[in-house]
Amino acid sequence: MDEVYDREKLYEEIWREPVTTVAKRYGVSDVALHKACKRLNVPMPPRGYWAKMQAGQALEKTPLHKTDGPRTIIRHIAPKSVVDASTTEAPERFSFLPEEEKAKAIQVCDSVEVQEKLLKPHLLIKQDKELRVDKRRKEREAELSYGWERPRYGYEYWQEFNKKLLCLAIQKDEFHRAYCFLNAIFHAIEDLGGLVKQNESNGRTEIRLMGDPISIKLRSKDGNFSFMIDDYSAPRKNWNDGKTRNLESLVGDIVEGIYECANILKVRREEEEREAERRRIEEAQRLERARKQEAEYARYQKLENSAMDWQRARTIEAYIVDMEKQAQNEQDESRKAEMLEYIAWAKEKVKWVDPLIAQEDPILGKRKYEKPDGEKVKLESTRHTYW
Repeated sequence: MDEVYDREKLYEEIWREPVTTVAKRYGVSDVALHKACKRLNVPMPPRGYWAKMQAGQALEKTPLHKTDGPRTIIRHIAPKSVVDASTTEAPERFSFLPEEEKAKAIQVCDSVEVQEKLLKPHLLIKQDKELRVDKRRKEREAELSYGWERPRYGYEYWQEFNKKLLCLAIQKDEFHRAYCFLNAIFHAIEDLGGLVKQNESNGRTEIRLMGDPISIKLRSKDGNFSFMIDDYSAPRKNWNDGKTRNLESLVGDIVEGIYECANILKVRREEEEREAERRRIEEAQRLERARKQEAEYARYQKLENSAMDWQRARTIEAYIVDMEKQAQNEQDESRKAEMLEYIAWAKEKVKWVDPLIAQEDPILGKRKYEKPDGEKVKLESTRHTYW
């Protein structure tokens, strides 16, 4: 489909109505229409033109002059794709499961029903009923007792007591319906290999399916029930009573939604575990590199310290050569003998300093060539020690 901008027609339109109105009729922005006018050399109304017109001022139009440019612009509009709902396939149910588990999940979700009578109540529902009866009894005892006979149930007691109850925010006359509804969900979850439990540490009613806990709640407002999955990862979080159907008719969809949420949590947990493992491996590799670097640098330090001793030995040898020359020219025999004795002693010290010879000194002992200066020789203290 093509949209045609005719120069004369466009001129009449933009001087008859504001640009924004004309742009909407063409299905474009006012910026795009400005560009089309500029390209066609169509004069635009000046700023404030329409405000002055509404104020009753008589204004003149800028005439449309002749132009050597184009007189029309043809804009091609790609047709919108039309999707035939009858030919589109619905997303595959439980695509994340193997075929055998998928078939079972579909069978459970399609067959689950809420019974009008509470048949085979789940253990959690039995416990909840008993606990609520016990709670009402203790509340009545506290109301009817006087003085020292009154039982003392403090805030902390009731806080811990309430953590044992199912997450139900409903009216007194709605418990039967709530129990029947939850009973169907609980049994369906266990048929799928899941577990339903009451987390007494935080008071949440949890479903464990595929390994991760999913918190659920059931509430009512003005007689209408609302079931909620209390997890931001859930693709759908709420199911409510409607005008045409009640929550019981959606129980299969709810179980399916719980299963889908469980899969999302499992995938996220596995990704977090893989990420944690990757970080653990990277940290282990970093520590290993650091250990190798530390060992390598310590080895190099030993090399450098030994090389410094080797250089000292060369320096002493050069010094000895000069001392020998001086001794040969010494005329004083006593002084010469003293110098030769010193030279002989120095040559022995060269053998002790040079790491390539590493001769042990009879007084100083073995030299630790790999150690830094100050640690190459261990000297005994001249201070007195007392026992």
